[in-house]
Amino acid sequence: MKCVFCGQMIPSDSDFCQYCGEKIGNRPSTLSINPMDTDNKPKEGDDIENHSIVGLDLDNPVPAGGIDAEEEYISKLNTIDGNHISWVRVCSLYSEKLGVMIDKYEGEDEEGNQYGPVYINMYAFHTMSNPVQGFSLSSEIKSTFDPSTRILISEFNNILNSIATEKKDVKKVSKKKSSSKTNTREKDGALQENHDQCKITSLNKKRHIFDCIISVFLVAFIILTIVLFIKNKTLKNELHNTEQLLSSAQVEIERLEKSEIEKDNRINSLLTEKNILDVNFDKAKVKADYFDDIVKELATGNVGYASSHFYTNESVIVVDKNERNRKITLTANWAYGGSVSVSYKPLIINSAKIKFDKNNWNTSTTLTIIPISKGITTVTFSNSVDSGTFKILIIVT
Repeated sequence: MKCVFCGQMIPSDSDFCQYCGEKIGNRPSTLSINPMDTDNKPKEGDDIENHSIVGLDLDNPVPAGGIDAEEEYISKLNTIDGNHISWVRVCSLYSEKLGVMIDKYEGEDEEGNQYGPVYINMYAFHTMSNPVQGFSLSSEIKSTFDPSTRILISEFNNILNSIATEKKDVKKVSKKKSSSKTNTREKDGALQENHDQCKITSLNKKRHIFDCIISVFLVAFIILTIVLFIKNKTLKNELHNTEQLLSSAQVEIERLEKSEIEKDNRINSLLTEKNILDVNFDKAKVKADYFDDIVKELATGNVGYASSHFYTNESVIVVDKNERNRKITLTANWAYGGSVSVSYKPLIINSAKIKFDKNNWNTSTTLTIIPISKGITTVTFSNSVDSGTFKILIIVT
C-alpha cells in the first residue's frame, strides 16, 4: 500500500512508514491518497466515504519540514491556471489523530476569488513536493527529509515488520501443535515448540533494539526542543531591545519635531517683527522725503505772502486724505482790480488741488482744499497787476 502521509509504497501490514516515520496504525487501507501523484484523485474501487485529499482535511494535512518549509510551500501554491494566490494563516487547530497543531490557511486571488481552507503540518519529517489537488506550484519544492533519519525509520519499520511476521509464524505453529493426534506428531510438536521458543527469544531482542531506537528519538526530540526554546528566547530578547531602540528613536524624533516647530514659530515671529519694522521704516522714509521737500520749498521763494495786497492766511496746510471742506482765505486787493492764477508742482500728479469759492470778489475770498492722495503739493499764486508771486504747501497725510 501507499503511505497516506508521504505517498511512498510500504508493506500493507506496516505500523509505521519507513520513509516519513509517521504512524500508520489501524487506518483503513481501502484508500490512500498519494501526495506525489499529480492529480491526487481517488482511483477506481476506492472507498469514497473514507476519501481524504492531502491538504484539504485537518487529519490529512500537507507535510512540511519546519516553519520555513511551510512558508515556502504556501507562498508557491497557486491556482490550477498558475494565477497567484495571497494566503493568510487563519488559525492553528489541534488534530487528535496526529496529536499536533495544524495550521489553517485561506487565500484570495487577484480577481477576488476565495480559496481554502488548506491545512499544513509543519512538524512532519519532510515537505511534500507536489501541489494540493486543484492547485499548482509556481516552482519546485525540494523535500527537506533527512536521509539519515530515513535509514533509521527504515530499519525501525523492518524490525516492526519482522515482529509481525514472527507473530504470524507463532500463530501457525500453535495451530499445528493443537492439531497433532499421534505420538510422533507430539514429538515433532515438542521440537517445534523449542524452535518457537528460540524465535520468541529473538523477537524479544529485536524489541529491545526497537526500545533503544525510540529512546534515541525521544532524546533527540528533547534536545531539539531545548535548542528551539533557547533560540526563541534569544530572538525575544533581540526583539525587546529593538523595540526599546525604536521607542528611543521615536522620542528623539518627537523632540526634534517639537524643536523644529519652535524654530519655525520663532522665525515667523522674527519675520513679523521685520515686516513691522519695514512698514515703519517706509513710513519714516516717506516722512523724511516730505521733510526734505518741505525744507526745499520753504528755502526758496515767498511762502504765503507776496505783498500787503496779495497773500493767504495760511502758508503750510496739513490735511488728511479723507478730510473734506478744508478752507483757507486769499487776499487780493488792488485799486483798479486784477485777476489771480495758480500753478501746481509737481505738474503731473498732485496730492491736492484748490478751488476758488467765488469767481469775483472785492478784497478777499475763500479757497477749498481738495485732497487726492498722500504727498506734498506746492501751489504758486500770481496776478495780472504786478510781478508779485507767493506759494503755499499742502501736505496730505
